[in-house]
Amino acid sequence: MKKTVLITGGVGTIGRAFIEAYKDEYNFSSLSRNEAQVQRLAKRFPEVICYIGNIVDRVRLKQIVGQSRPDIIIHTAAMKHVNLCEKNPMAAVTNNIIGTKNVLDVAVELEVPLVVTTSTDKAACPTNIYGYTKALVEAMSMDSSTDKTKCICTRFANVV
Repeated sequence: MKKTVLITGGVGTIGRAFIEAYKDEYNFSSLSRNEAQVQRLAKRFPEVICYIGNIVDRVRLKQIVGQSRPDIIIHTAAMKHVNLCEKNPMAAVTNNIIGTKNVLDVAVELEVPLVVTTSTDKAACPTNIYGYTKALVEAMSMDSSTDKTKCICTRFANVV
């Protein structure tokens, strides 16, 4: 029986790459706030269950996780553009830190077995808002594991 994977930010580069690479091995669900990109993902991968929502909305997030019942959450949703994070620091904090806290808290509450949070090389010795938010995300992820939910973090360099 295939395991179910929920990807937050599933319409992004990393989410789509996971789906493309492992579509025959897992049942995928995607959570994204970008309606146009969700539509494109649904057309390209009709087998993927697509949810519209925002990780900042804890109530909607809990509803989606409860409905999809994932074995694994791959958390890629975040503000990732350094210049936009610099110009909009509160939005970066809200999305990257509070949104990640919501993902981790809901996963623990609903006993999702594994959460993989993605980070960036910019979290090492951060020099900008994006890097600082991701450094905190890494610490939060590592601190959230329980007996029933393992939370791990992986760091990516520039993915192009």
